Amino acid sequence: MRIPGTLVTLAVGSLLFAGCSGGPGATQQLAATQSGGGGGTATGVPAATQAGGGGGGVTGTYGKVSFQLGAPFNRSGELDFVPVSSHFAGDQGSSLTFASADTSEIVVLLLTQGAMSASWGTSTGDTIAGTQCTSSALKFDGNSASGSFDCSGGVAISGGAQTVGTSIKGSFTAHN
Repeated sequence: MRIPGTLVTLAVGSLLFAGCSGGPGATQQLAATQSGGGGGTATGVPAATQAGGGGGGVTGTYGKVSFQLGAPFNRSGELDFVPVSSHFAGDQGSSLTFASADTSEIVVLLLTQGAMSASWGTSTGDTIAGTQCTSSALKFDGNSASGSFDCSGGVAISGGAQTVGTSIKGSFTAHN
């Protein structure tokens, strides 16, 4: 199956933002070596992570976004929060990714220096790109966030045709 460039760009951009934004990551300890070193012998296999360690699955366990799309899509939906491709840094640099269970649909909310933007896309190439938003009831608390957004003036791409002035609005909750 061919994944459209816009959807890939949204996902890769979100992952790069989350990966390059610092913050502590999970680490694992290796098993101790034998006394005396043993020179060149394997030191052990990393310990398994704890159940639920770090999240990352698309299950709805970590939050959801409910959204409504303007023309040409004129529909609503609900997607699950994906912690592994998200980053919490308050309203100064957060990237929150929501996706369908089969990852064929994605919403990315970006908050940088107090400004929010939203993008939506599908594996078939339908896209609403980078609309600027007004937000309300935004709340950030460590590794959780919630609020509402209303974004207008976006560009929609569907079947190769562009529609200027589309919208995406909704509300979200997200936590690790």
